[in-house]
Amino acid sequence: MVAGTPDGRCWLIGGRGGQVHVLHWSDHAGLVPQRVGRPSWKMDGGDVETQLDDIRHHWDDGTASLAAVRELASIDLDAAWSEAAADALAELIVTGADPGAREAAVIALAENDEGAATTALYRMFDRHDDHGSAGRLLAHFTGEDAPTTEELIASLPEIGNFLAVLTSAALGERGAAAVPAVHAAFRALPFPARDDADHWWRDESTKYRLMYALKRAGAAAAPATPTLLAVLEDEEIHRDTRHQAEAALQAIGLPETADTIAAEVRRRADLVVHGKDDETEGFSLLLEVLLGMPPAALAASREVGPALKAVRRRFGDGIRTYEEHGESREYTVHEIRLADLIEEKIAERIKK
Repeated sequence: MVAGTPDGRCWLIGGRGGQVHVLHWSDHAGLVPQRVGRPSWKMDGGDVETQLDDIRHHWDDGTASLAAVRELASIDLDAAWSEAAADALAELIVTGADPGAREAAVIALAENDEGAATTALYRMFDRHDDHGSAGRLLAHFTGEDAPTTEELIASLPEIGNFLAVLTSAALGERGAAAVPAVHAAFRALPFPARDDADHWWRDESTKYRLMYALKRAGAAAAPATPTLLAVLEDEEIHRDTRHQAEAALQAIGLPETADTIAAEVRRRADLVVHGKDDETEGFSLLLEVLLGMPPAALAASREVGPALKAVRRRFGDGIRTYEEHGESREYTVHEIRLADLIEEKIAERIKK
């Protein structure tokens, strides 16, 4: 049995054993069990399970979530309950509706499992655009209320991953005001990377953290576009660092950014058409960057259409064959698949 309210936000679902489950739609967590009555403001005899239940199910109730987190944080949990609490807190950090409850959950989780808190923070920042959360949390954990942009940047090579994500995100929250200093620090690092250098790993980690700050700054980081593109070309750079450059370019997300990338794709594709084969490697990576850009930027770009036509001139229909177990099989080359997906994304945007 399934029945729902006309607005689709509350559902009754019958179970095999005769139970009736009441679910409601949360904009942050999808369908979740509907709690009845008030949350447990006080714990009787250390009722950890009730507190965890409150944390898991009061996604849209900031007051209830915050009260449950604070109460849970005051309890000395054994190993089994600590693991369950960590899972509940991590989920609240990502899906909670209230910034205060999410920040309280970060503080509670970091005290017991800093690694899990780090992962949850990345997921939270990807999902929510709350301005100020990173700065407030960083102040809580460092005790410094107003560090300068230069001080935050200088700390990045030495701090651990948990403070690093908060520091990078706090820099990103400063937007255009911090971008020149972040970009300058980024450009001062070794390019191209040298994997035999004494500080290669530290340098790669610092690049990653600075690019995360540029990603969080979004469109304000547009002046860093050429440097981010240079990272994509660096064969000795760490793969995660390169991926962060891709993510930062996509977060900038401007039609002008799409123009710059698409123009380079077209240039390289046309070099092959004209018989020059020396600069063709890597433009599939540029196509992947384009594919992850906002549909509005792709649709508004003047260069994406010509770039995709150049790719098709280079690869034709894109159908290639290979032999397997004595049989001829077909496949579509990666660049053509990417071009198809980009065109589909633009078409969907135009329909809307």
